[in-house]
Amino acid sequence: MNELLSDVSLTTHDTSKFSLLPSRQSVYSAYHSTETTVLGLHNDLVHSIDNRQLSMSLLMLLNLSAAFDAVDHSIQLTLLFYCFCVEGIALKWFKLYLTGRSQTFVYDGNQMTSFSIECSVRQWSVMGPLCFFSFTEEITDLFDQHCVQSHIYADDNQLYASCRAEEVNATRDCLSNCTADITQWCALRHLQLIPDKTEAIWFRSWAALKKLRPDQRKFQIGSSTIQSSATVRDLGVHLDVELSMKQHISKTTAECYYHLHRLRRIR
Repeated sequence: MNELLSDVSLTTHDTSKFSLLPSRQSVYSAYHSTETTVLGLHNDLVHSIDNRQLSMSLLMLLNLSAAFDAVDHSIQLTLLFYCFCVEGIALKWFKLYLTGRSQTFVYDGNQMTSFSIECSVRQWSVMGPLCFFSFTEEITDLFDQHCVQSHIYADDNQLYASCRAEEVNATRDCLSNCTADITQWCALRHLQLIPDKTEAIWFRSWAALKKLRPDQRKFQIGSSTIQSSATVRDLGVHLDVELSMKQHISKTTAECYYHLHRLRRIR
């Protein structure tokens, strides 16, 4: 069993070497973090704005509901076998790791009856991230099918595309259709997008944005309709329509002032 554990651990570290996981998935990857995710996104958007042929960029931020808790064990094992060619002893190890788990609760000194767990992986465990990435790896195929750019950080997905002024409707429809396909794909994997946490924003000058019609600012996410925002919060960074970072600087300054004021009171 110790030899088997070392073999599985080696496979975990070699996923990036053999390109088994999405190249733009930054979480739990060496030399990657939320910082590299936001910098990569910001760099692509700035380059698009500097390109005179492209006048606008659209960004959509998608978030999955309790994604790590919703990983279905039976689907997970099927994906490992058919998509990643994990078989034999290694597949048995994954099956032992995932199945046979139970959970119970203690409330007011009384312990509830235990029940079996058929889904979820522990986010901060050694194998949890690897299981989650292999479970959601195919989502990047949807991005490629719709020809949209993307950055991923765990269950946070950033989709974006740039266009000319006359291509606004086509770009909006493209990202809306991509999001609709992602919603269907999530349903097949027993995952769920959170419409209330989905955000959209057009990047360009205020003069260009004023020319957008009200219908061009709306996006359909399942049964919910969302409006494009003036600012969005992406992994802790506030992005405004002109990419001036004024909102982020203002909020960061206010937060620093708040903590300095509290330190002064403590002193």
